Amino acid sequence: MKKKIITALLCVFLCATFSACTGGDPQEATETLNDGEPLVIGTLPDTQAIPFIVAQHLGYFEAENVDVKIEAFTSAADRDSAIQSNAVNAVTTDLIAVTLFRQSDLDLEVILSTDGSQQILASAKSNITSIEELDGKTLTLSENTIMDYASDRILAHYGVAKDRVTYSYIPQITVRMEMLINGSVDAATMPEPQVSVAKDSGATVLASSADLGLNATCLAMLSTLTTDHPDAVAAFVRAYNKAVAYLNDTPPEEYMDWLILEAGFPESVGGTIILPVYREATVPTEGDVADVLDWMTKRGLLTADLTYDDLVNIEFAR
Repeated sequence: MKKKIITALLCVFLCATFSACTGGDPQEATETLNDGEPLVIGTLPDTQAIPFIVAQHLGYFEAENVDVKIEAFTSAADRDSAIQSNAVNAVTTDLIAVTLFRQSDLDLEVILSTDGSQQILASAKSNITSIEELDGKTLTLSENTIMDYASDRILAHYGVAKDRVTYSYIPQITVRMEMLINGSVDAATMPEPQVSVAKDSGATVLASSADLGLNATCLAMLSTLTTDHPDAVAAFVRAYNKAVAYLNDTPPEEYMDWLILEAGFPESVGGTIILPVYREATVPTEGDVADVLDWMTKRGLLTADLTYDDLVNIEFAR
């Protein structure tokens, strides 16, 4: 059952950092990394990040005796730079990005799936009301990303020939949002919370990757972390599951105010964001990974012979 919380206007998000306190049972040592460093996770302001923020706020990490720090980034480029430089050792991301990182010799592995969707919206000025009406129209998105993958799969699912839709590749999501709202393009592919902001400006959701059961968003960690600190990773996942249970069982009005604040959303907002029903820790299936690798191969993006076992660690999400 979908729940709603208030979201930000047009992607104006504040970077926020949240640090877990050490504690829990005084007889138990808090799990840290080398030299007492915390487990640092890099997130973006989207629905993937919410369970981690909840786990931090409600003390679930502390209760599991694991020291966690959340670094909130406002752009995927900054997040990716952070994982490449070891400024963070885990990131909310997707299977396409993880595969590209592995090809560049960054030992990153998926430890759990996250709940994020990509949606195609029509501009209010386009008069488009169904996905089939994208035939002969322009769709803006980012190239060689999960949005590109989801767009291809959505169009194919609804029988819309890709060569009948003009893809306009724009890296900056704020620019894509502006183009959608002012009618410079007919449609755009975006995640939440941008979807809700666009809807407030009259855009119409035509289709979602969630409707197809696409499962490509995830949390990935450096393999040195899962190898050298398995107890800390296991504790991290247990805290994540507690946060998922809280979100699914608690009325939104009980956490809406503090979640807005700690997610870095402005207090003066317009519109709403729809939260998914979050899943306890699970991993992408072999079919999920195979579909992504097939798409990347056809796009000329796959240059290494990577397998499911190369990309996914099944030890922590059972």
